[in-house]
Amino acid sequence: MPWLEIHPATLANEHALATLENAAWPLELRETPRMGIDEPFFGPRREPQDVLVAVEEPDGVILGHIDLHQLWPPPQRPHVVRLLGLLVSPAAREQGIGAKLLAAGIEEARLRHARKVEVRALDTNRTAVDLYLRSGFTEEARFHHEFEVTEGQFVDDVWFSLWLDPR
Repeated sequence: MPWLEIHPATLANEHALATLENAAWPLELRETPRMGIDEPFFGPRREPQDVLVAVEEPDGVILGHIDLHQLWPPPQRPHVVRLLGLLVSPAAREQGIGAKLLAAGIEEARLRHARKVEVRALDTNRTAVDLYLRSGFTEEARFHHEFEVTEGQFVDDVWFSLWLDPR
């Protein structure tokens, strides 16, 4: 019987993550154009240790991922971690994997001594917006008509935050 494990990505996951990222984001939920299938997933702004993957074991199939990112190096914002790119394979949705990835991302942020966790979603991504609100995030900012995702269709960019209790 399969089970789910969440752990940091490795360089060996690069092609599977690029494939998932390219295939799973519908145009109306994207801020940026699709990446090419041979385009590197990892780079200077996204390293394997900053990506958590949800893996179906024992087969090793990557079902989703979430990225942790600190926008500016300490000392300016050492207490803030932004979670980016929460993504679950369309075939694996509605199984709670997104919530598990989000919880793992929050816990990893806590282990990195973050006091504040930020996430963003386009307002058309109701699944993400609802997940963030259910998980205790509050809307911090809304940028109206920030992105034109298809010709003539503008969407809001919504920023959420969650303050963590120090341990």
